[in-house]
Amino acid sequence: MILHTKDIRAWDSFTIANEPIASVNLMERAARTLGKALLSLLQPQQRILVFCGSGNNGGDGVALAVMLFRLGYTVSVCYVQDPAAGSDDFTHWHDRFSKMEGPVVQKAEWKSHAWDVLVDAILGTGLNRPLEGSLKDFVAEVNAIQAHKIAVDTPTGLLCNQWGNSENTVFQVHETFTFQVYKWAFVNPENLQYTGKVTLLDIGLLPRFQPSSIPGQLLRANYFQHQPSWIRSQTGEKANFGNTLIIGGDIGMVGAAVFAAKAAVRCGSGWTQVAVPNTAISAIQSLLPEATAVSWSDLDEKKLQKPSTVVLGPGLGKTREASEIVDRVLTHRKAPLILDADALNIIAENQWQHRIPEDTVITPHEREFQRLFGQFGCQEERLVMQQVHSKKLGIYVVYKGPYSTISTPKGSLYFNSSGNAALAKAGSGDVLSGMLGGLCSRLPNWQDAVPLAVYLHGTLADLWVETQSSESLDPPEGIALISQAIKALFPNLDLK
Repeated sequence: MILHTKDIRAWDSFTIANEPIASVNLMERAARTLGKALLSLLQPQQRILVFCGSGNNGGDGVALAVMLFRLGYTVSVCYVQDPAAGSDDFTHWHDRFSKMEGPVVQKAEWKSHAWDVLVDAILGTGLNRPLEGSLKDFVAEVNAIQAHKIAVDTPTGLLCNQWGNSENTVFQVHETFTFQVYKWAFVNPENLQYTGKVTLLDIGLLPRFQPSSIPGQLLRANYFQHQPSWIRSQTGEKANFGNTLIIGGDIGMVGAAVFAAKAAVRCGSGWTQVAVPNTAISAIQSLLPEATAVSWSDLDEKKLQKPSTVVLGPGLGKTREASEIVDRVLTHRKAPLILDADALNIIAENQWQHRIPEDTVITPHEREFQRLFGQFGCQEERLVMQQVHSKKLGIYVVYKGPYSTISTPKGSLYFNSSGNAALAKAGSGDVLSGMLGGLCSRLPNWQDAVPLAVYLHGTLADLWVETQSSESLDPPEGIALISQAIKALFPNLDLK
């Protein structure tokens, strides 16, 4: 889930009342969880300074300092706000740190020392307007200092309930360790400059809590555990596992269609066909013996009604013949559609957006999205446009990029947590289109299949960078990792 701060606070209160647990003990549990997560990052000899506000985020920071101090770390606290005006839970941990004679650095003097690690525990989620005055100046001052920076729950200055940030002053960190759920602002790619790497920490809030609203769903591994099994039946044959038709691969771009088709096969498509120009048939038969090659000229109404899913666009080009094929598919296809790359560009050029059938999946990157739906000034504006057009046209929109966003015909929003910059390379989108084709052919519910394909696609890159450089991932290597990605997500998939 991705929650507004009012629901996060309500979840805290629900847990305190129903576990039951004292609020100060819940804060201790959060700090212990945070401390364990930091042990692999921190060294006892490093000089660590924790900036603390006087609210509960500051209390989290002081509690963390108490635990690190006990373990022998070189840790000090700097109170950015008056500790005498602190919340009850903050005061509890402030008093404990004082009794331990933990070192305190005055706000006016912190720059006179050298620090290896700076921890932000000033405001957390408790901010509802941009920083101003002396606190704004202080955060800007800290941002100018070279040190490894870590945020507790959320960076100070980030407005968690807003998708956009409007260039407010925000504590810029390398890593954010956030409690229990992602915050709304975290899944805006524009905010990555503030949050750095976000790590989600489970602090044991009661799972039976029901939030008042769920603005978005974060796609992580545990999201997919509820999905029905898609184990291949021992008595099934290829017709039981879908028929995927890939249309694309014009001269000079045959590789795009090959990548998509290979990805569809790896995702379990029972029968995969590739439609290319006549001159590319022999190349497809040589590069892709596991698929059936057909000619663009053979794509009559009858052939377009047989597949379970049609993927239109990888390497299609923007020739007159390509435009005619898009027109033909939009007119005669019976199977659900996945539109990518040049299919989207042709639709935009001809203003055929109104012809996109309901329940179609489109996979634009930023430039393709703007050609289809118009310019946007920031990612917040884009998100609104994406949701509006998904509902208006009744389609799934997969906006590709960091935290790839999926909007559904009903207006639901999904934000993908997997993937990294290794995917920022030509051919990655073709692999995703093929994975969507293979999984949508296999799974009857596209609301399950589309998020699954996007998550698995990101997982390929995550598996790759565990042992290899992010610079060197190419589409064939990614396709080869599809099996590992599926096995990692569903380890018992093939058990009888």
